[in-house]
Order: sequence, then C-alpha cells, then structure tokens
Amino acid sequence: MVGSGESRGTKLKRLASLVPKHEFEFLMKLGKMTREETLALIEKYDGDRTEIYADLARRAAR
Repeated sequence: MVGSGESRGTKLKRLASLVPKHEFEFLMKLGKMTREETLALIEKYDGDRTEIYADLARRAAR
C-alpha cells in the first residue's frame, strides 16, 4: 500500500464500522458469505452500499 498510511487490517475495521452490525449480518446471510468474504466485498467497493448490493444481485442472477 504505497502512499497509504493505513494497513489492510485497519482499513477493514474502518470499513466494517461504516456498515451497521445488523446490515453486515444481512449482507452475510444474503450473499451466503463468511465474515471475511463480506469484509472483502465491502473493501472491494470501499463501503459503497449501492455497489455492494448490485454485486450481490449480479451473483444471484448467475
């Protein structure tokens, strides 16, 4: 992470804190994902809920 003063673990904790616990658990259930997979999805879209739910919809459409 050149130029970023934030470690990956710190970033994941920050991103997870952006999503309320009940919504985080809903994402896990909806996507049938583990905690780590859900955090990776949140990280992928930098916490953008619109993109997260669009990704889950694309997965479900497969």
